[in-house]
Amino acid sequence: MANVILPPIKPQFFDDNGDVLAGGYVAFYEPGTSNYKDVYGAQDSSTPLSNPVLLDSAGRAAIWIDGYYDIYVYDGVNADPEHGSYGTLLYSALNIS
Repeated sequence: MANVILPPIKPQFFDDNGDVLAGGYVAFYEPGTSNYKDVYGAQDSSTPLSNPVLLDSAGRAAIWIDGYYDIYVYDGVNADPEHGSYGTLLYSALNIS
């Protein structure tokens, strides 16, 4: 399956108030599991991204996916990635392709 960007433009994420989700995280899992699934920074899958993906100051990241994913978006507030904490879960989308 060819990789596609999520969505076809560089996506931008927002919090529950509609504010840009600067410094938030987006986590990608094998559907129905707690196992991370690789996502990429380029269409050719040559550049795997860290997972969860850290969003920039505009709440954006170039994310290429391959197949189906469960996706979770976190606000990044009081995040401690070294210990597996990425802030409060804002929303999720399951079995996305």
